[in-house]
Amino acid sequence: MTGSRAWTRLEIIAETYSRYNCWVTYGSWISNVVDHKGRTRGMWPAYPEGASEFRKIRWLATAVRTWKAWLWRKVDDRDLRDSTGGYYRVSEDQAVMLPLLEMSGTGKARHIPEALMVYNQLNPHAAGLHMGEEMRRNAIHLERQRPYDRLPTATDARSRQKTIAKTVSETRDQLWPL
Repeated sequence: MTGSRAWTRLEIIAETYSRYNCWVTYGSWISNVVDHKGRTRGMWPAYPEGASEFRKIRWLATAVRTWKAWLWRKVDDRDLRDSTGGYYRVSEDQAVMLPLLEMSGTGKARHIPEALMVYNQLNPHAAGLHMGEEMRRNAIHLERQRPYDRLPTATDARSRQKTIAKTVSETRDQLWPL
């Protein structure tokens, strides 16, 4: 996409960060290939609210993907490397997004349902056409990695404060009834 259409897509991403105070965004795209029924691929759904085992459920964090820089800095470089110790040549999107999703949870990761790009699936150099076996090996390697812990959010902190205040109040009432 070029010009004003590309700018509009960037505005959608910026608006999503502003509206939802999220840390990560993902999806959606449409393919430039039409199937025999006249449909295009790419408009994938969001992860179900509360999903947490991203390494075990269907991969949905498709392009376009964005994230906060501070969150990216929490990803261990070793987790961006395949079983040979080199950086992933394929499946790199999963290597990046799995830790980001795990740290964010669905509460801080936002799916964008509008098509943000056209995916050129006619490209003869597409990795999926030539590196399928490596993609499968990488998927197994990524699935077996230890998941990241979800990071606390401001909402979590407020909830903990309310719980503590309630516990203190109840304890005080039990120790010093009126």
